[in-house]
Order: sequence, then C-alpha cells, then structure tokens
Amino acid sequence: MSTVGRKRAGRFADRPPNVELSTKGDTTYFIYVFPDGRRTSIGNCQDRAAAFAKARAMNAHFASQQPDVSALVAAPAPRPTAGNPALASVIPEFQRLVLADRTYSERSRDEIRIKLAQYQREWGNRTVQSLATADFARFLNPLTPSPYIKHRALLLDLMQFCGHQGYITLNPVAVTLERREGKPRQVHHTAEGIALIRAKAPEWLRRAIDLAIYSLQRREDLVLLHRSQVDLQANTVTILQRKTRNYRNPVYLEIEMTGQLRDVVASCVASDVPCPYLVHKRPERRKGRDQAQKHARPHPFAVLPAYVTKAFAEVRDSCGAYADLQPDQRPGFHKLRGYGTHLYELAGFDSAYIMALSGHSTESAYKRYAEDHQQKKPRRVSAGLQSLSVNPENSLKIP
Repeated sequence: MSTVGRKRAGRFADRPPNVELSTKGDTTYFIYVFPDGRRTSIGNCQDRAAAFAKARAMNAHFASQQPDVSALVAAPAPRPTAGNPALASVIPEFQRLVLADRTYSERSRDEIRIKLAQYQREWGNRTVQSLATADFARFLNPLTPSPYIKHRALLLDLMQFCGHQGYITLNPVAVTLERREGKPRQVHHTAEGIALIRAKAPEWLRRAIDLAIYSLQRREDLVLLHRSQVDLQANTVTILQRKTRNYRNPVYLEIEMTGQLRDVVASCVASDVPCPYLVHKRPERRKGRDQAQKHARPHPFAVLPAYVTKAFAEVRDSCGAYADLQPDQRPGFHKLRGYGTHLYELAGFDSAYIMALSGHSTESAYKRYAEDHQQKKPRRVSAGLQSLSVNPENSLKIP
C-alpha cells in the first residue's frame, strides 16, 4: 500500500496517495485505488475536501491492516489468456466481425471509433472476465441521457460479442439501467416565424432556407449542392444523400424541379458570387477557430453546416421570432425540413410522394417530421341515448 506519493503542484497539490484523476466532459472525478487494484469514485472536484478526507481515512484503514493488505497486493492480477483476453485485443475483433458489416453513416462510424478508443483507454488492460457491472455503471452514471443511451448500446453489443466468442457467459452491461431520451424540446416552425426570419436574413441564408423547405433535404446535403448537379433545361437536380452512402441501398434522387424550388435554385445559380456551390456567401474576416474552419470548406465562398445553423439561430433570435419560447425550445434550421413536409401535405401531396422526395425509407421516420404541425381538431361523435327506465329493484336499464 502506497503511503507516500510524489510531490504534486497546482490545484490538486494536497491530493492524498492512492487517488487518481478521471475527467469526463467538463468534470474531474477523484478515483480511489484499492490495494488490489480495484478503483472506485469518491467524488468530483466540487467535493474535493470530502473526497480527500475519505481517501485519507481509507489510507489509514488499509495501513492498519498490513497483513491483509500485503496478501491482497501479492495476489497477482489475472493475466490475459485465449479464453479470457484483454479488452484491448477484443475491440479490433468486434470492429472487424460485427461493425464492419453494419450500415452506418460516416458520421456514426466516426462517433463509434471515438467511443471504442475511450473504452481502450478506460479498460484496455483489463481482461474481459474482470469487467463487472459496477465498472460499466460507474462509467455510465455521470453521463446525460443521450450519451448514456449511445454508450450503453455500444457496450451492450461489445460485451454480447464477448459472450458469442465464449469469453463470458453473462453480459454485465445487460443489467445496467436503461434510460430514455425525452421528446425533442424544440417546437415546430410556423408561417409567421419563417416570415420574420426570412425578412431579416441575408440573401444567402434566405436561399438556404427556401432550399431546405422546398427540397426537404438535410442541411449536410444542401451545403454540398453543386452546380454540376443542376440541369435547368431539364428542370432537375440530383442528390446522393450523404447519410445513406454506407447503406445497402443509398438514397440517390433526381428531383424534378417545379414552382418555387426551381426559382430558388435558379437564383442560386445566377448569383454574382463566384462559387460552384448553391449555398454560398462572400467570406468575412475570420480569426482563431473560424480561420481554422476556412480550410475545411470545399470552396472559399462555401459554408459549413454548423455555420448555417449558427447564422439561422442568430437571425431567428435577433428578429424576435419565437421570443415567447425558451432558447432551447426555439426551432432551428433542421426543423425547416419538417415545416416543408407540412407544406407539401397541405398542398395535397400524399405521404408516398413526400417520403420519396425527402428520402425517408420508413413511415415512422417520415411521421417524426410531419406530425404536430397543425392543431388537432376534435373528432365529431354522437351521443344517441334516448331514455332510461327504472326496474322494480331500482337498477338502471337501457331500453
């Protein structure tokens, strides 16, 4: 048992021996290391005094039990074997045999790679059979609902693969608590809100708004719409939806442009800004982080998806649209897709037409965008009961 640690400096200079730091998000947690190598959280940086007091008490306890502590320290940690490998060697197998055949978008694959690298850092040297439910619970507990759900699903798959390979018999993640995300907090766009935003928006953003509404395409596809994809003589625009590129059947659309969609596309093409992308603007002076983002743009006058979202939110808030709502309830740029779906429904287009245009492959996905744009009307029913008669036993009978 360590009783003397190295001399430390900085804000945690008074950290007792056998205490490690673990950072998740913006929060630093204190982890106590037992003599046998087990670890447990003893609080976060906001409870530093209490955590350090707990650590000192535990150090004193183990120091008073030297024979037992020595036995624990002498007990060797389990070594990886063919039937009980280290998690670090299992993760590449999991990627090759399980994840490689799944149809994820590029963005989803990047997120999964980041998560797996995190598991490598967290438990890479641990054998599969040494990982217990408590390890995963301590990892998941500090997370907010969305990352909790995503991490738990991936860990569940990873340990299920370990069971399939015969390394374990029970999945330790299966008994962790399931959590559900609440319904999206943002409300839907209204005609009045869109009108206010369009009136205040610069020309490039008005075009982006109209493209989103009339084409029903995602933000990531809109900002990459190239003039080479447009044929104004044939009145068509072709789109391979990025989210579906790794799917078994990618969504590749040739949209016949009529009415307002053709007008906004023609306006983009006729713009005097020399840029081959339909959504474009003249650049402003950029510093720091924005300067770094300049190199990520496909063209100096093109815009990135995050910039469209940010610019839309700034105009929305400055013009007073949805001012009666909390900031996190106000609909953003992505919600324009649902508003466009609503307009197509009002115009009499059936769901099959709208699903084909938007690229939704399932009815449930389509309904998530289409629902709740109109106030529900009461259903007319009839109450036709004519009379009641009373029998001798004073019970009611319907004739």
